[in-house]
Amino acid sequence: MSKQQIIRFPLTRLYESIPMIISRGFQKTGAEFSVQVTGTQDAVSKVLVTCDGKQVSVNSIPVESFTNLDGSLRDDIVVFIFHSQEHGVHISLKN
Repeated sequence: MSKQQIIRFPLTRLYESIPMIISRGFQKTGAEFSVQVTGTQDAVSKVLVTCDGKQVSVNSIPVESFTNLDGSLRDDIVVFIFHSQEHGVHISLKN
C-alpha cells in the first residue's frame, strides 16, 4: 500500500488539530492513532504521533525548533501527516 495523506494543517493549529489527527487517522486506515505531547511546565518540546502496527518513519514534530522568540508557534509552517502500511506514520513540515 502506498503512502496516503491523513491530514494537513498550519502548525499554529497543532493543539486544536489533535482530535482530528486521531479520528481521521482511524477513518482512513482503520488503525488506532495516538498523539503524545511532551514538554515542561512552560513549553511543549515535542509532539509524537503513532498508530497500531509498524513504525519506522519520522513521526514527531520538534515544536521547540519551530517557535518564535516569544514562544508562539511559527505561522509559516504547514504540518503534513501521512501513513503507509510499510512505514507507519510519517510527519513532514514545510514552509
